[in-house]
Amino acid sequence: MMLSQLNETLAPLREELTAHYAAFDGAAEAAVRARMDAEPALPALAMKARLHEVMAEEAMPVAFHGTPFAFECGLRSPKSWGMESAGTWLRDTRYGLFVEDADAAARLKEHFDAGLGHYYHYVDFDHYNIGYDTVLERGLLGLIADAEVAQPADDDAYAFLDAVVRGLRAVLRLVERFADSYEAVNPAWAAALHRVPANPPATFFEALLTLSAVREIFASFEGVGISILGCLDRHLAPYYDADIAVGRLTEAEAAELIGRYLLLTDCRFDVRHFAWAETSTTMTLGGCDDDGRPFYHPLTRIILRAHRDLGLLNPKPQCRISDSIGTLSASTWPYSQ
Repeated sequence: MMLSQLNETLAPLREELTAHYAAFDGAAEAAVRARMDAEPALPALAMKARLHEVMAEEAMPVAFHGTPFAFECGLRSPKSWGMESAGTWLRDTRYGLFVEDADAAARLKEHFDAGLGHYYHYVDFDHYNIGYDTVLERGLLGLIADAEVAQPADDDAYAFLDAVVRGLRAVLRLVERFADSYEAVNPAWAAALHRVPANPPATFFEALLTLSAVREIFASFEGVGISILGCLDRHLAPYYDADIAVGRLTEAEAAELIGRYLLLTDCRFDVRHFAWAETSTTMTLGGCDDDGRPFYHPLTRIILRAHRDLGLLNPKPQCRISDSIGTLSASTWPYSQ
């Protein structure tokens, strides 16, 4: 498949995603909130862990025919970055415990009314990032193991680590439910979901699946907008190179996978008909590697071309260019072809 054919190839997926999100009903989120309202009172961290467990149980995993990357399970509305989701239950029910300075709140409101700011809160619930490199390196089971062997200094630290373990295990239970849902749709996708994000990915597809799983599920579970996809080309480049080297992947296949991943945001938010087409979703491309050398990879070009060929508005590409680029000759520029 040539890159110019990508839009036509993914037209059925665009239709599938658009139709699903147009019919979204929010039943899973409502079920979570009803169950949590009936839960006995617990300390905040224990309550947060319990919320994650209930969300894993009440979520309704959707097995799309055209992509495994959506991780749609009814826990937040289509036009939510994450800040409006079942994961905000704890914040919603305990918001009154925060004591705000009346004068400061009034000044914030003035700024908001003047168009100078979006929030009355002291914390921005959007624009969050994940330590994607750590997740790729360790897998969620590795992070759970790290928390289980940590030596908490006091009861508060123990409560935090216990909540971390319970929360990550809840994520893995939900991923297993997705795997089960995909068994009849695409057994290969189901098999991959039985491996990742529990374990470190071994292939380009598994790495992309890991990135999408943690981003989508964490946003719903935490009730925050994880609108940053990370340094997508740098995260995925080692897996792309390894797959290409052994003939497990072609450039066209990588482009199609990238397209199936990128297409989600515009379809979820229905940006062609939504008055506010800006979704905050960003990805960073280029820049420098860990040794400070300018980074430009075949995958960088594939991602940019897929974004162009699909006519996407989101995610917004943020391209980094080193100030040392002018000092490099063609022979020293990596992947100059």
